[in-house]
Amino acid sequence: MSEPVIVFSASKWLLGEVFDLALGEALARVLRNRGAVARDVLQKQLARAEINIADAADRDEAAAMVFEYIEAARQGAARRNLRMLAEIMAKKLTAPPIYASEFLRWSRLLADLSPEEIITLARLHELYHDDAFDNGHGQPKDYRGLTEKLKQTLVEAGAAKNSLDVSSILGALQRTGLVVYAAGGFGGAWHLPSPRLDELLNLVNFEEVIAEPDR
Repeated sequence: MSEPVIVFSASKWLLGEVFDLALGEALARVLRNRGAVARDVLQKQLARAEINIADAADRDEAAAMVFEYIEAARQGAARRNLRMLAEIMAKKLTAPPIYASEFLRWSRLLADLSPEEIITLARLHELYHDDAFDNGHGQPKDYRGLTEKLKQTLVEAGAAKNSLDVSSILGALQRTGLVVYAAGGFGGAWHLPSPRLDELLNLVNFEEVIAEPDR
C-alpha cells in the first residue's frame, strides 16, 4: 500500500524540481534584463551631468541611493520611472550635501507611477501655470476650465479613455501627495497640483521622461 505513495511523492518532487529550475532561469533572465535597462538609464543620466559616482562627496550616501535605485529596478519599475529616479540622483549628486533619505522619498513615490499618471502630472502642471486660466485681479483660477481642458488633452493624447477615466487617474494620484483635492473658486472642489509637484518638476524634465521609450 505504501509503494504508490512513494512513487507519487517522488514524481511530485521531480516535477517540483523541474518547475523550480525553469522558474529560477526565467527569474534570472528577467532580473538580468531589468538590471541592464537600469544600468543603461543611470549611466546616461550620470554622463549627461558629467558625474563619476565614485567621486561623490559622500560615498556612503551615494551608495545608498544607488542601492535604492537598483531595488526599484528589481521590483519592476518601468524605464520611464527609472529615468526619473536617475535624473533625480544625478541632480542630488551635483548639489552636496547628499542625503540618501531625500532620494528614498522620491524613489518610493515615483517607482510605481503608471505612464498615464506621468502624463497626467505633466499636463496638470503645465495647464495650472498657463495664464489662459488666470482670472487676474487676485481672483481664483478658472479651475473648471482648466479641468475640462485637462480632460480633453488627456483623452486626445490617448492617456485616458474619457473624462471619468481622467477623474479616476487624478483620484489615484492623491496617494502621492503630488495632487490634492481642494476647494477652488465658486464653490467647487478640484484636483490641483501640490507644491511637491513643483518641487519634482524642478528635478525632472517630464517632457523628456514622456518621450522615453517604454522599454
